Amino acid sequence: MDLAQKNNPLSKKKIIQLFKFGMVGLSGLVIDFSITYFFKEHLHFDPYLANALGFGFAVVNNYFINRILDI
Repeated sequence: MDLAQKNNPLSKKKIIQLFKFGMVGLSGLVIDFSITYFFKEHLHFDPYLANALGFGFAVVNNYFINRILDI
């Protein structure tokens, strides 16, 4: 691989990495919104606490998925 291919911002490896990063972020968004909705609407938690729990679950999820995928 020459230098031009290595520094290419649209290389196949970077596109795959960007896709993985986006999917992890999307999963975090879904988890955050789902947990927040569940705690706020079904369990009648305080909205601030429900948001904090949703955010916390999403952060932990994203951390471990990023470690597994080695992003």
